[in-house]
Amino acid sequence: MLALGLGCVLFLLAVINSLGGKIKRISKVLILIFIIIQLSSCAPNKLSYIPKVEMVHIIDLTKYSDEGFLITPESLGGKYESVGPLYCKILPAANRKEFVLNYIPTEKEKKRGITGENVNANKTDAVWVSEEISVDSILNIAYETAISLGGNAIMEFSVNSIVEEYTVNNFETVRIHGYEIRGFVIQAFFGLAIGFIGFTIMLLLFANSNLKKNYFLIISF
Repeated sequence: MLALGLGCVLFLLAVINSLGGKIKRISKVLILIFIIIQLSSCAPNKLSYIPKVEMVHIIDLTKYSDEGFLITPESLGGKYESVGPLYCKILPAANRKEFVLNYIPTEKEKKRGITGENVNANKTDAVWVSEEISVDSILNIAYETAISLGGNAIMEFSVNSIVEEYTVNNFETVRIHGYEIRGFVIQAFFGLAIGFIGFTIMLLLFANSNLKKNYFLIISF
């Protein structure tokens, strides 16, 4: 469309040059208006709609809860012993994959015997392909580390995506995507707290009944 418009403009300019006087000046103004209209019609369309996007992502921590290990983003208010701050980072391995550039020769080059194989004989490029990793892999590392230190909970827990850049082979920049976990490992006394609550409940039950207090039963509970 633009090429056709430019062709029309060149044709009209040739006709105008053969004219003279006032008609020539008016014709040049009309040509200028025509060029502006052509350029305006080539402007990209404005975006008027963005589709709806819904995404849900959940980190399943139930398997750690089933093992009696607590992972929470909150701080615990009960009694516990501090083990220490935790930081885990995982970045996948990456492999350099070389490939031959896909050069397509022109018709003139084909007539001269130039083919894509000849041109690309010593022209290659490369991409870095990272191995796949998941959040579960770094969660297991954090869990096993906390267990090995005697912890049974991680509070102030957070997991984030990270990107690290490496410069290799003097000029290549490689971006590796991974994950990091931060938190604080503790040894929480869940059993003592539950036992104290049960002891208190039993005392209240016997206090509000006609039954004789059986402290052996209360303590056994």
